[in-house]
Formats: sequence, C-alpha cells, structure tokens
Amino acid sequence: MGQILILEEDGASFQQIKQFVEGKGHLVWHFTNTSEALAFLKQYEVGLIISAVNLGDSDVLNFLRTVKANSSMQKIPFVFYCVEPERYEKYATDASIRSARILGARKFILMPEFSANAVWEQLEDCLAETSQKRDTLGSQVKTYSLSDLS
Repeated sequence: MGQILILEEDGASFQQIKQFVEGKGHLVWHFTNTSEALAFLKQYEVGLIISAVNLGDSDVLNFLRTVKANSSMQKIPFVFYCVEPERYEKYATDASIRSARILGARKFILMPEFSANAVWEQLEDCLAETSQKRDTLGSQVKTYSLSDLS
C-alpha cells in the first residue's frame, strides 16, 4: 500500500479522488494548503503528491520547487491536475505547464470535468514508476508527460 498526499481545496474533487485511490489500496493524506503539506512531508514519507493547480493563497509552483530542492523529498513523483481548465486559465497555461516541468513535476493533467478514473490511469504510471508515457486519455483529457516537453 502506498501513501499519497493530495493538495486540494475542492472537497468534492478530493472526496472523489480519495474514494477511488483508497479503493485501490492506498492511504490518502489531504491538505488544503502548502505549508501544512510541507510540514507533513518533513516528518513522513509518501509515494506520490497530487496537487490542484490553484489553491487560493498557496503557491503550488513554489511548493513544488521546495519539494524538489529537498534531498529527502525530491524523488517523490509530483502530479498537477486541473478540472475546468478554462475556468482556471491563468493556472493552466503553456507557461505554467513548462514551469511545472522545469521544476520537476511528472505530469500535468487537464480535464473539462472531473473523472477519478481518468486521474487514476495517469497516477498508475507514476506509482509504478513506469516509463510508458501517454499524451492523451480519451478525447477530452489532456495529459502532459512533462519530461517530453521542451
């Protein structure tokens, strides 16, 4: 069983991810801001970090930078996701996606509406540490394998 840290303010999205991930046998830790998540990561190990691209007052790109700069955390796969990218267009730009890649994020998932199954299919790759990369998932979900972007 792996431990997964999820950064998400939207309770409905979090509950859907949590239910699905726990159903796959993983333990989920939930935080709504980066300072609490970072404090947790300094004490405990997780196998994956999943973060919404927008957390209100929290700077998720700075959080990613901090995680990747810490020798005990830098190998944790980090995945961003954004539901309704048009609503959060300033957070889901090509520049944001490139910045996430440069800072060390593994994937950046964009979807018009939340689908726990679509998210899980992308997370399996990170959890299994496979080298298989997908550019799309279905016709509406865009996944950026960030190591492929230049």
